[in-house]
Amino acid sequence: MQSQQKSPLTNGQPAPLLSSEAAQPVQGEPESQRLADAAQKNNGFIIVNSFLDSINRIEELLEKETALLRSDSLIPFDELNRKKSYGLLELRHAIEALKSAGCRPLGFDPSPALIRLRALLQENRELLISHLHAAGTITTVIARAIQDYESDGTYTVHMARKAGAK
Repeated sequence: MQSQQKSPLTNGQPAPLLSSEAAQPVQGEPESQRLADAAQKNNGFIIVNSFLDSINRIEELLEKETALLRSDSLIPFDELNRKKSYGLLELRHAIEALKSAGCRPLGFDPSPALIRLRALLQENRELLISHLHAAGTITTVIARAIQDYESDGTYTVHMARKAGAK
C-alpha cells in the first residue's frame, strides 16, 4: 500500500509522498535528473509546510493573547512578546525561503495565509491599543489623586492666580 501524507497544496487531501513519485521512471529522462527534480519538489513542499507551520504558531499566539485581552485576565506580556518576536523571525526566514525556492510552480499561493494573519494582527493591535489607552487613563486618575492628596493647596493654579493678582 502506498504511504500518504496530508498536504496544504491539495487542500488537506492526502497526497502521495514524493519519494514514491520519484521511484517511477520517466521514459527518456536520465536517472540523476529525475532524482534531482524529485528532490527539488520535495524541498518545495518542506519549505511550504515550514511557512504554514510558522503562520499557524503565530496565529495561535495571537488568538491566545486576544482571548486574554477580552477576558481581562492577567496577561504574561513578556512571554507572549518573546514568543511573537520569535515567531515573526521564523516567519521572515520561511518567507525568504519561499521566495528563493520559487514555490509558485508547486501551485502554492501564500496570499490567503498572509491575509488571514494580517486580520488577526489587526484585531490584536486594536485590543492592545484599547488596553494601553485604558491603562493611561487609569494612570492619570491615580496620579491626580495622589497629587491632590499630597497638596496643601499652596502651589495650585488657584493660589498662583491669587498671588499674581496682588
